[in-house]
Amino acid sequence: MALSRFTTRGVGTALTAVCTAVPALKSWTVIGMSLCNTNALAISVDLLIRETGPLDTYVLKTFVIPPGETLFPWGALGKVVLLTADVIYAKSSIAASLDIVMPYYNEAA
Repeated sequence: MALSRFTTRGVGTALTAVCTAVPALKSWTVIGMSLCNTNALAISVDLLIRETGPLDTYVLKTFVIPPGETLFPWGALGKVVLLTADVIYAKSSIAASLDIVMPYYNEAA
């Protein structure tokens, strides 16, 4: 099990991949993900997990983050498991206003 992370800066109004697809025969445990509003105005954020199909499962839908604030969607130390081919996507209501850090453990499935 190895600890790693993805960082995604300047997410805007288009649905944007936060990570690559989980490789075959692997699973990732996402831990303590953070979403930071870098804008001077409040933003509405969508965060979803896209499974093979594609099947979208929303974690957040039009969730408001105040200016300069950071949200931990699973709590500061919360976790979610991603399986083979899963991808996390995000978008904001304002262009280039959202930075995301996604730490994860890479595990054999």
